[in-house]
Amino acid sequence: MSKKETPKFDPRKLALHAIRVLHFSYQVSDEFLANPREVRGVALHIEREYAFQLKENAVLVRLQGEIQGQGDEESSLGVEARFLIEFYFSVENLKEFTRTERDGSVAMELLLAASLLSIAYSTARGILFERLKGTVLEKGILPIIDPKEFALEESSMSKEA
Repeated sequence: MSKKETPKFDPRKLALHAIRVLHFSYQVSDEFLANPREVRGVALHIEREYAFQLKENAVLVRLQGEIQGQGDEESSLGVEARFLIEFYFSVENLKEFTRTERDGSVAMELLLAASLLSIAYSTARGILFERLKGTVLEKGILPIIDPKEFALEESSMSKEA
């Protein structure tokens, strides 16, 4: 962020107020239904987005993604799940960890971004685990990630699990 000294981070100043699953879909292609095969792995693509209300010390973290079932050759089997989940946080000292840029965008200290992503991502893992249980994508558990790396990526992450 800036060259100023990073404020001391206290996770007790974070609060998660709401989780909203805005979209979840699970689709199986006609081809897969006609010729079912074992899902041996998954391809995962997740994008993240932030929105801020600085006067209210509020941060929205939005995770949107897709999980595709793969066979032996790591090719798509025609089975996929898509999701969009929003997480509403407050951060008591949000202004200490953010800076408004000249273009009006908000930059956030890495430690806060990684902490919010860690909470949102691990919560999304549990939500998706429950939603995919009993389907052919039940092996599609979101992998363990380094939230700092995810926070540093442009806006998305793709992984094979």
